[in-house]
Amino acid sequence: SCLRWWARNRVLLDPALRTEPRLRIQSYEALVEGGRGIFDEVFRWAGLQPSAWAVRYVHARSVKKEPAPHLDRHVEELCEELHALVLDRSPAGQAQTK
Repeated sequence: SCLRWWARNRVLLDPALRTEPRLRIQSYEALVEGGRGIFDEVFRWAGLQPSAWAVRYVHARSVKKEPAPHLDRHVEELCEELHALVLDRSPAGQAQTK
């Protein structure tokens, strides 16, 4: 499943898509740990009305809830590199580099 995650998400980080206004890179960790404010921002970005009901089951306790699976070294390296890119290109990561 980790290799599938890598393959799906790698496409979204293609340099040609960096300026695509319909695409927002958002890290899961920043989303669930950022509270309602980040969700409201994402809803507004998508043209939706922010909704407490839609995020009622979202909580930061889901981050690193389970131990990481044992992975082939190459798969682990691919996933770690991609995760770093996601963090860098998400709104929080972009704000840190400005």
